[in-house]
Amino acid sequence: MHNFKQNDIVKICKYIESGVRFSYEGITCCCANTFISPVIITAQEMASGKVTYDLVVQRRIELFETLNGLREGPTGSCLKCNLLMQREYKDVCFEYLGGHGYTSGFNIQHFTACNLRCSYCAFTVQNNFKPPIYKNIIEFIELFRSRGKLIGGNWIEFNGGEPTLLDDFDDILDYLVNNNCGQVMLFSNSLKYSQSVYNALKDNKIYITTSLDAGTPSTFKAMKKVDGFTKVIDNMIRYKGSQTKAMFVLKYIICETNRTDDDLYGFVFAMLLIRPSHVYICPDFPYGDRDIPNESVEFAAKMWILLEKYGKDSLIIYIQSDDMIGDPKFAKFSKDIREKYKELKEKIDYEDNLYNIVKINSNIYKNENRFEKIIKNVDKLAWWIPIRKWRDKFREKIFKGI
Repeated sequence: MHNFKQNDIVKICKYIESGVRFSYEGITCCCANTFISPVIITAQEMASGKVTYDLVVQRRIELFETLNGLREGPTGSCLKCNLLMQREYKDVCFEYLGGHGYTSGFNIQHFTACNLRCSYCAFTVQNNFKPPIYKNIIEFIELFRSRGKLIGGNWIEFNGGEPTLLDDFDDILDYLVNNNCGQVMLFSNSLKYSQSVYNALKDNKIYITTSLDAGTPSTFKAMKKVDGFTKVIDNMIRYKGSQTKAMFVLKYIICETNRTDDDLYGFVFAMLLIRPSHVYICPDFPYGDRDIPNESVEFAAKMWILLEKYGKDSLIIYIQSDDMIGDPKFAKFSKDIREKYKELKEKIDYEDNLYNIVKINSNIYKNENRFEKIIKNVDKLAWWIPIRKWRDKFREKIFKGI
């Protein structure tokens, strides 16, 4: 590196310094869904087995210099990312791997092969399903661990494709949990049952996330091109039967296809059956110029309210876009859903109060024209599904003079 003094302010990101993502294209420093840093070690270089510690450090430095205008080269999404910051040059270091705690600075996604074809998945859209070009994940981590340069306590996202399809899945999983690499969050669609996953959950060694994305078998099949809804539910119940105390996440990625009332309630009640520790609500990924539609915001807010209502204190509801604030679109979704949640909650509170008022005064209003006005006002408040049934029962009670 050159042209910087110790106290100069430079553009830098903690992931460029010590993050790693094993991509099917090679090694990048990070990936925040729609935002991705450029490749610093290609898949072909990895497959050659000739990647060294010094080469990794040098490529990080070259990316840093590119971001700061010292050389030409690709910058990926880095210059648009909210996580790019300014620091003094003397505080920048590229010698370590990891050390990011519960943020996504350690990601394994070196293949795209999968047993589902989810409609929102970029790999489905591009028909880009590939086996691993390289398999030396463990050897790469050892470049740092063997030098005492691996910082533990990482949040390790292990996904793909479908990780349980890998020939060396068990080896990678064992290495990560037995070498102080950090906490493994396994992203599996759970269509294939894995005894290794069950055992690791039973020993509280890994977390798991499964994106169900539907509340009915028909929507699941329409979105994923596999009739596997009940199989995934069964496998999740088996995994939960391990009595794991680890983080156990069910996720719902909201798309145009699955924003139906049947799916909303089907998913909510499936969560009451499985009893995961967390439910993640996430919008479809806004690739390119596409924005997250208002319909997804409202659907997400309704789901949040219903999970909170029926799950009581047994479910932790999490808005996954909170982890993706590097992308302004996800940051906006996080803000919008909270505003919509507040708005709908106020409607519910008003509706409950109105019901009690009308119930108390029903004998006064039931034979007057004002009763019809009350019913019309109640009709306007019927924004979520069984409200129609409730409304009909409400009418019956009023007419009976309760």
